[in-house]
Amino acid sequence: MLSCRDRYTTLRLAWEREPLQNEGSMLLLFPDFTLAMQEGCQKYSVVKNTLRCQGLKYNILYPALLRVEIDGQHCIFSTPADVIEFCKHRVEDRNFSWHNTLDRTPEVAATASIIDPPD
Repeated sequence: MLSCRDRYTTLRLAWEREPLQNEGSMLLLFPDFTLAMQEGCQKYSVVKNTLRCQGLKYNILYPALLRVEIDGQHCIFSTPADVIEFCKHRVEDRNFSWHNTLDRTPEVAATASIIDPPD
C-alpha cells in the first residue's frame, strides 16, 4: 500500500475487528518504521533500562519521543538527557541513582557529565 492514508485505515480497521485469520493462522499487522525512526527510538535504550529497573512506566511515541509516567504525571521527552535531568529531580525520594544503573558508553558518559559536571 503506497498511500499512507490507506495503510493507516487498513491498520485501524484490522485492530478494531476480531483477529484476522488465514487458514487457521492469525495474521498480525504492524506499521512500518523507517530506519531513522528506529534509530531515534534506539537512543532511549539506556534510559529505558534504567526506568524499567526503577519500576517507572514509559512508552515510545511517534516520532521517537519517550513518555514517562511518574507519580501519575505523564511527561514527554525528546532526548535521553532530558529524561535523566527530569527524573533525577523527581525521584530523589526513591533513592534513585542514575550513576549506579547507567551503562557507561561514551555517549551516556558525555550526557551524564553534562548533567552532573565533575566537582
